[in-house]
Amino acid sequence: MTPIRFSLVLCVAGFGCAQSDPPTSEATTVEAVTATCAATVDYNADPLNCGVCGNVCASGLCYWGVCADDRAGHIFVIGNSYRKSNPSWDRVLGNAVFLRESAKVNVVVYRGTTAADINTGTSNAISRAASILHRVVVKTGITNSAAVQTSLPTADVFVVEGQPQLDDTALGALADEWSLPLDDFTRGGGVVIVLDAPSAKNHGTQQVLGQLMSMTRAADVGTLGSVSAATDQAVGRVPLTFALADSVGYTSPSGFVDAATTDSGAAVVVHRSVD
Repeated sequence: MTPIRFSLVLCVAGFGCAQSDPPTSEATTVEAVTATCAATVDYNADPLNCGVCGNVCASGLCYWGVCADDRAGHIFVIGNSYRKSNPSWDRVLGNAVFLRESAKVNVVVYRGTTAADINTGTSNAISRAASILHRVVVKTGITNSAAVQTSLPTADVFVVEGQPQLDDTALGALADEWSLPLDDFTRGGGVVIVLDAPSAKNHGTQQVLGQLMSMTRAADVGTLGSVSAATDQAVGRVPLTFALADSVGYTSPSGFVDAATTDSGAAVVVHRSVD
């Protein structure tokens, strides 16, 4: 049977869509292909139809309906709210969002009740990065924390915008609520990106990660950032030194990569792989 192809245009109000060639519209085109399988397919062992029809295992191995090619997940904490940005910061966020090589990246952005300038700045930074990297992104903004668990199964990337309006108690509550969903998401190959904004009310939006990446806010970030782990994916093709407008830093725990640090020694981009 010839596959049937559907063309859909997906855009989310307040976020928009980015595409690469040609940039004649903000719409992102998504193609869905129906798959058909013979009645004799063994979904427990067939690497072309592992678990369900059409699920192809990259490793060519399927055991009991599960591909033996689980990818490492990733967690990034970026010390910038993107309320103010520059091409270097855009590139850092873009490198994290587009870490996977898939043609289209589905990004769920948790906005919460944060300020409109942070919403706009984050969305625009992702779109600018998509344009520079010639990638396609579909952004879905959510404000209800309970929607995170139901949104993650269809997402490639989960972005948490800076939440300067929340106190530590509220951020701790989000960490408790999201603990299991984020653990499952990253262990399944998902990418989680937490952005941060200077705040007098809390000690860092990264607290929503709970024990997945526990850090303390640094007292001084200085004015200049430097790439400290040039081989890390987060800072690929980022200038070795860049300005730190509206940024925050952290004292990073051992075992995580401080991909970029400040002139005062604090980490402003921290990366952890999860497997």
